[in-house]
Amino acid sequence: MSPKQLYELIQELKSEVVGINSAWVVVDDSQLGNTLEQKTKEDGAYLIGVLPSYGSVAHSGSIRETTISQLLIVEKTDYSDLSQNEFIDVFERTYQLTKRVKEILVEKVESGCYPQMFHLDLSNLNMSPIWKKSQCNGWVLDWDS
Repeated sequence: MSPKQLYELIQELKSEVVGINSAWVVVDDSQLGNTLEQKTKEDGAYLIGVLPSYGSVAHSGSIRETTISQLLIVEKTDYSDLSQNEFIDVFERTYQLTKRVKEILVEKVESGCYPQMFHLDLSNLNMSPIWKKSQCNGWVLDWDS
């Protein structure tokens, strides 16, 4: 998946998932931190695509490009007055959004809508929690293809 394809993917996902209010692409954690600095808790949930890492696999004289990709679904969190219930609520909201993003990806890959993800092993689509990353909590969805 090229950088432009990733950008188009996250914009499409943003338009399809109610509750995701902003979507953009970053290169690494430092750029993520810089972009999130300007955001507030009131902005709601963000969908952030991390530019993929690229590799290759050789089979019988042919080479296929491989990618390791990540999508972050996070909310800015004010830790100064965060109760345990509010903490869980942030993770529940972002979990539901991440689950919906994952469902849409699976549907579109299975129907052939994303040829750039043709080699995606759907059993290798993983969700992991993110805590206090640039003052945000939520989930990362990652995969190899």
